[in-house]
Amino acid sequence: MLTEEQKRAIDSRKKDIVISASAGSGKTSTMVSRVIGLIKEGVKPERIAMMTFTENAAREMISRLSDALIKEIRLVPPSERKTLVDALDALPMISCGTIHSFCYKFIMSHFEKVALSPMHSIIDEKGADSLKNRAFRAVAREHYLSEGAEYVSFAAHFDKISDENLKKSVFKVYALLTTLDEEEDPLSKWEKIAETSLSEQAGASLFAEY
Repeated sequence: MLTEEQKRAIDSRKKDIVISASAGSGKTSTMVSRVIGLIKEGVKPERIAMMTFTENAAREMISRLSDALIKEIRLVPPSERKTLVDALDALPMISCGTIHSFCYKFIMSHFEKVALSPMHSIIDEKGADSLKNRAFRAVAREHYLSEGAEYVSFAAHFDKISDENLKKSVFKVYALLTTLDEEEDPLSKWEKIAETSLSEQAGASLFAEY
């Protein structure tokens, strides 16, 4: 049984809507019902985009949409079945996945406009970690060679034996910076970094000064 809020989310048209709901509250079933409603109104599957946070969630959504379409086909009069049957056949045409995968598909469809080779690939997490470690080692070596004792003293505030804690702090800072607004005031950025990423590090204030 749908709630009044779910019904409004399913039936709303020609305007942007925002739904805030907790886990297990029926977001997926509401989304599926909304898509089926659009299909019954004549919207082609290839014109529909469904975005999720994970690929597993995307697969689950497509599976539930398929099941719901089959159920709907059995319920509607024969005269209304063709649209739903055609949509079921065209289900692979629906763009359903993470935001990253959606953007990647869009870029690959227009790679010549962004000067990107169609032969490129996306690095996985293990490869990305390897590149970050290599980059840190290269930069650390550069600072050590140019600044010597000053850099060693700075790194020692994080760990007197190695620069492993310094590296972890650098990676925390990098991760946080990628989430901040590019137009945000630089001082405000550093305050957030000190509060969230370096608050437990003895060298937090030194990091900002360095």
